[in-house]
Amino acid sequence: NTRANKHESQASSYDKQFTRARNNYAVFLFNQERYDDAYEQFEKAGEDINYPNRFQVFYSLGVVANKLGKTEEAKASWEKSLALSPRYAMPQLDLAEYYFDKGDINTARKHLEAFDTLSTAQPRSLWLAVRIENRLGNEDAVSSKGLALTKLFPNSAETREYQAWQKNEKNWHKFFHGGW
Repeated sequence: NTRANKHESQASSYDKQFTRARNNYAVFLFNQERYDDAYEQFEKAGEDINYPNRFQVFYSLGVVANKLGKTEEAKASWEKSLALSPRYAMPQLDLAEYYFDKGDINTARKHLEAFDTLSTAQPRSLWLAVRIENRLGNEDAVSSKGLALTKLFPNSAETREYQAWQKNEKNWHKFFHGGW
């Protein structure tokens, strides 16, 4: 902890060229679950308009903000990340989840489709796709995305969530259609 604080003070005492050190320190803080401190460091790093990876700083700031329950700040940070680097896929996925959680399914789907064009499938994106397509009533897409999730990522937490959800859906179907 004191070692990390020493690094932070060294990074702070140098010129703005040391934004990379500040960003790395923020990542360290995040990994230590010191989210408030990480948020502050990412904010400071984002102020350096000459930092070449500023888009990643804003993406990270959004992730931390979301962890802290600051969903609107998270959304604004992810949008800023996309404005700085439109081909950076991760903010698209986080924005898709943001809009899904807000109930704006069509906007969520738009962001997820943008993510899919920029990146390969991930357990998180496929599980979100299943939930979006389910809300839209697209049973074939639900089955297709669910199959991809279980085949590509059989041991992921998202696959376990999908399987539990699937079992629950079958039980509800039996209950409502007299199968009990």
